[in-house]
Amino acid sequence: MGGDEALGPHRVVVAGGVPGIGALYQDALRTAFTAELMPPLRALRPTPPRGGTDAAVLGAAALTRTLPLHDPHTTGVPR
Repeated sequence: MGGDEALGPHRVVVAGGVPGIGALYQDALRTAFTAELMPPLRALRPTPPRGGTDAAVLGAAALTRTLPLHDPHTTGVPR
């Protein structure tokens, strides 16, 4: 890719239980994935997340460290 792209993906993550299904499914996924990509992106391959099957839960939990779950004054509990 050159220097003027609006999109420069380098990793595509397929999460949940999908990576654990096995080689038959993963091979079919890679084949279908590659067939649908634009030519400059065809070298990309779906990969499992580094956090394993719990990656989505870990991400949601980490999000609560930076974003509040609710406004502090909407719980109805007196301060």
